[in-house]
Amino acid sequence: MEPRRFCSRLGYPPAPESPPNLDTGSALRRPLSALPWILAIAVGMGTVAARAQEIQPLAGNTVTVQYGAFNVGRDPIHGSAGVELRAAARSFGLPHYDRLRLFPVAGFGTSTRHALFGYAGTRADLALPHRWRMSAGFAFTLYSHQQDMDLGGPIVFRSSFVLAYQLRGGVEVGATFFHMSNARLYRNNPGTNVLAVLIEVPLHREPSPSGWRARPGNH
Repeated sequence: MEPRRFCSRLGYPPAPESPPNLDTGSALRRPLSALPWILAIAVGMGTVAARAQEIQPLAGNTVTVQYGAFNVGRDPIHGSAGVELRAAARSFGLPHYDRLRLFPVAGFGTSTRHALFGYAGTRADLALPHRWRMSAGFAFTLYSHQQDMDLGGPIVFRSSFVLAYQLRGGVEVGATFFHMSNARLYRNNPGTNVLAVLIEVPLHREPSPSGWRARPGNH
């Protein structure tokens, strides 16, 4: 006899049926699953190919392509892509430091749910030993959510962090994390996060500033 019929005859309410097992988490995590592998392969190839030579710093104009996950930290997570243009280093009237440089940047991005955003701001690059570079940036952003998350209004602010490794020829690979929110300009301020891998390519080569040179044997 079926358990549900047996329970009803004894006067007990039947046990609820188990809901179907819907594994939505794996589908939401798919955009993130490839990121560590892409970054590990790129850095590994660069480490093998690198030689003990002066690095060519990315002090001039560059273009960066990014691909990763949009809305990290909440559901649903989905894909994101973007392009950033960086102009040559500027002092902006600030004291000069050999290893720390400021750059004007502008870029645009999108998500697989058709969100669109464009931004302009500045980025600070800090040259680290052994071909590594760390950056932090801030930009004013125009955002259209389309079918994606509503960030409260069209004006938002973008803060970013980058850790990158320089390969032969000045090309850099790395990872970036950035946050976009409206800083309470509007009543609703949910904010969103993006985690992505990137490749940054110099548009031309130029002499290396002294503070951005690697000592012989640093590779």
